[in-house]
Amino acid sequence: MKTRIMVHNTKQHGVIMPIAMIFLFFLSMLGITLLQESVLEQLMAGNTQQLHRAFHAAESGLAKAFTFARDNRSALGSGTDLRFATQIDNVRVESRIQRIAKSKTLPRGFSLRGEFTAHHYAIEAYASIQSGAQSTHVRGFTVIGPET
Repeated sequence: MKTRIMVHNTKQHGVIMPIAMIFLFFLSMLGITLLQESVLEQLMAGNTQQLHRAFHAAESGLAKAFTFARDNRSALGSGTDLRFATQIDNVRVESRIQRIAKSKTLPRGFSLRGEFTAHHYAIEAYASIQSGAQSTHVRGFTVIGPET
């Protein structure tokens, strides 16, 4: 029977283990960074969604106030501010119609004859959500009618 003798090379010291640990450390740091970034992106997307809800609710408030002004012209003649609040899609919207000016001079481009008066108004709609998102929109309009 033959005897085998194994000779160990003593010049190798197992360098692969520290290299593997360093590589694993960097991969772990990359994974943690990507996880934090995805959580931050999710929060930003939620905030953007809330801002869009407030924006569209304020636009709806403007449209409702304008429709009210169009359908209730007698209420506009008092010269006082008209204020009302509504709930649109679980968002509180406060609207205000304010008469800015009254003039006998019609805006350029009108070819009306006779005594007419131009009443200039501004509608302001403010929407706020519980999360803190807010949006304010302002729109002006003019009502032209017989002099009163």
